[in-house]
Amino acid sequence: LKENILKTKESLSPSELKEKLLSLGFVISDSLGFENIYAIAVARKFAERHNLTTLSDLQQLSKTIRLGLAHEFFSRPDGYPHLTKIYGLSIPRENIRLMEHSLLYTAIENDKVDAIEVYSTDGKIEKLGLVLLKDDRFAFPKYEAVLLVHKDFVS
Repeated sequence: LKENILKTKESLSPSELKEKLLSLGFVISDSLGFENIYAIAVARKFAERHNLTTLSDLQQLSKTIRLGLAHEFFSRPDGYPHLTKIYGLSIPRENIRLMEHSLLYTAIENDKVDAIEVYSTDGKIEKLGLVLLKDDRFAFPKYEAVLLVHKDFVS
């Protein structure tokens, strides 16, 4: 919300955020009680074979892992560039496959990639038996789920 709607990176308290959004004609709810954050997922067998539980564990595979990413995540400052900086990953560009987000699941299911970028609440994570690697260095920003509506909608 801060970067996309308010066009700022400044730290805002919940009340400041509500006030700034209201000035633009929006009302925001309190947190819905869960987050929908970025995560990296791997197939369970791949995680077991390489003893992967955290994003730090990917360093050992940095030169060989095949990574599937959505175009947006690859170029977002808080996405792949930040992930590589925080975790010291140096995955060769030829090992990174960029595609539409929804195709990432097909790619990992068909063994075209070893790891994919996901949203932590994606239903396909469980359906495909994927393992979310723990963000042990807190690279990904928190994205608490909220409702955001135009003020006329709730008046």
